[in-house]
Order: sequence, then structure tokens, then C-alpha cells
Amino acid sequence: MRKVYALLFLIFVSFSQSCTNAPSNKENISSEDTTKSSSGKLNVNRISTSNVPSAVMSTFKAKYPTASGVEWETATEDSKPSYKAKWLENRVKRKAEFSVDGTFLKEK
Repeated sequence: MRKVYALLFLIFVSFSQSCTNAPSNKENISSEDTTKSSSGKLNVNRISTSNVPSAVMSTFKAKYPTASGVEWETATEDSKPSYKAKWLENRVKRKAEFSVDGTFLKEK
């Protein structure tokens, strides 16, 4: 019986080690999140909040004052740069896009 417990313990330890060594989703950004530049139409890159221009942040905070946990991306579509915000609001995914000068472009 001790051998069975020892074997189960070893399996558990091995499994827990493999789970802790696995990369998280934030470290493993998919190609969809980073670029679609082969056609030259869309290029997207994640950025930190500190890299978002103040004009964009001002417009975003005025339009969505209760938003939290916001993830930012820069995007270039047809040679037009923009900033995209993504966040959860009441368990619903929200997205908004702004031009470089802070002009609101669209939301989803």
C-alpha cells in the first residue's frame, strides 16, 4: 500500500511541476495579437499603459471612467496608426480604438 501512495505522490509532484513551468498566456502572445503584416494591412502590438499618449488616455478616461484592467495595443491599418484598449466590464469584453491625437474612432 505504501508503494501505491508513493507512486501517487510522485505523479502528483511531476504533474504540479509541469504546470508551474508552463508559460502563461501573457507570455505566449499569439501571432494574431502581434502582426498580420504579410498583406501590409494590419499590424498590432501590445504596449504598457505608460506608453499610451496622454491625449489618448484623457479621451479614454473621459469616455470610460469606470474601466479597469485595460490592456493596450498599437495598431497600424492601411498606414494609419491607432491605439486600441481592451477590458472587461460586467463580464462583457469591451474594445475601443483611438487615433494618435486622442480622437475616438470606434468601439465594440
